[in-house]
Formats: sequence, C-alpha cells, structure tokens
Amino acid sequence: RHMAVAQETPTVLITGSSRGMGLELTKQYAAKGWKVIATCRTPVTADALNALAEEYSSIAIEELDVTDHAEIEALAKKYSDVPIDVLINNAGIFGPAAKQTLEDLDYDTFTNVMAVNVYGPLNMSQSFADNVAASEQKKIVTITSGLGSMALTDKNGGYYFYRISKAGANIVGRTLAADL
Repeated sequence: RHMAVAQETPTVLITGSSRGMGLELTKQYAAKGWKVIATCRTPVTADALNALAEEYSSIAIEELDVTDHAEIEALAKKYSDVPIDVLINNAGIFGPAAKQTLEDLDYDTFTNVMAVNVYGPLNMSQSFADNVAASEQKKIVTITSGLGSMALTDKNGGYYFYRISKAGANIVGRTLAADL
C-alpha cells in the first residue's frame, strides 16, 4: 500500500508584478500560501511589491525586463531546477494612445508595444517551458484584452498597436497550447 505524499507548495512566476494586476496576483497567490517569483523592471522603486514581500516570506522579487532576452535567460538559468506550476505573463503596456491613430502611427511605439506584449510572453514561455512541464499544474497564462478581439474591432477603431499586440499575444497562447 502506498502512502499519500504531501504535495509540495506550488510556485507561480508573475511578470509585471510591481503594480496593477501583477501586484494583486502576487498578493492573492502569496495569501494562499504559494511560492511567488514576482518580477518587475526596477525592484528598488517597487515600494508596494517590496512591502508585500516583507509581509510574505514566500515572495521572491526578481529584476526582469521582458524585452531583454539575456535577462530572461539569466532568470531561467537561476530557476532551472524549480518547477513552476503557473507562469503568468502579465507584463504589458498600452503605449501612448495619440501615437496609435491612423493620423499618427509612431512605429517606434509599435516596436516597443510588440516587444513587451508579444515577444515578452513568447520568450518567457519558451524559456520556462521545461519548468512548467516539470510542475504539477503545468499552466501558462498570458493576460490579454478584449481590444485584441477580432469581433470587437469591427465596432471601434484606433489603438492600432495595442490591439495588434494583444491579438498577437492571443495567437502566441493558442500556438503554445498546440505545441505544448
């Protein structure tokens, strides 16, 4: 007869954890007893995240810019032996709305929005796929938006870069699901 083995504490990795949804997700997972790897670009100025990490010892704060491939690879190497039950690709930017109108399409803004909202989740998912596969729950989540919906775009225009990036993030998620 086999003895029941207590499940190890689950781990979540969350990008963009210094504010907004990322900060709230960090708080919710930590409150439920999860180990949380909370990433943000500048931990030294992430006051709310640092305060949360003082309250919950299960939170590890890591510096990470999701547009920096070398930083992602370094973080993946640091956590190479850690199963990650849930990877949440939350980091995202809208970009200046005035630079996303048909009258003024600023392509430097487009490059930046795509780098954060599409390349970031794809690179994170690729770099941490083995960690997720080694976990119990095996989940990769990418935060998207209704503005990335083909159906909703029929009703309203504008916000070209953000819409395109979220539609791209949706395709990344579906393609990852097929591959993994």
